[in-house]
Amino acid sequence: MDKEETLSLLFKGREAWNAWAEAKLAEKSLLEESGQSLALWREESSVDFSGTKIRDSSFLEFVFPRNANFSRARFITQSNFTGVTFFGAAEFIEARFAEVPFKDARFLKGADFSKAQFDQSADFAGVEVAEAASFERARFATRANFEQAQFWGHVNFRKR
Repeated sequence: MDKEETLSLLFKGREAWNAWAEAKLAEKSLLEESGQSLALWREESSVDFSGTKIRDSSFLEFVFPRNANFSRARFITQSNFTGVTFFGAAEFIEARFAEVPFKDARFLKGADFSKAQFDQSADFAGVEVAEAASFERARFATRANFEQAQFWGHVNFRKR
C-alpha cells in the first residue's frame, strides 16, 4: 500500500486494520498453496509510514502482514505498539518517538531501529525478535526497558 492508503486504513482503527491484515495473510496462504506468484501480494501487503508525522495513534495489538516502513516517522505524542505482530520486516530507521511502549511485540522478520531517537521512555519488555535486531546509533533519553525481551538473531547496539 502507498502512504495515503496506509494512513486511511490506520484511521479506521484496529478492527478494520486487523480484518485487512488477516485477509491478506489468508490470501497469502491460498497463493502459496496454488503455487501462484506473491509479487502483487507483497506490494499490497506492505505498509508505508515513512516520513510521516503521527499524533495520537495507537497500534495496540495491530497485525502487520508484511513489511512495515516507519523510517523517519515522527511520533509526536505517545504511540502504543503493545502486543503488535510484525510478520515482515519492521523498519524504524531514524524514527523519532515521544513515549513508546513496544511491550510484548513480536517481530518475526527482524527489527531495525538504527539511528532512532527515543525522547521519553521506551519499553521493550517481553519483546520477541525472531531474526536480527539493530539499535545501532539509537539514542535513548532515559533508560530503555528490555526486561524479558528475547532476541533469536544478531542484536546490534553499537554506538557508531
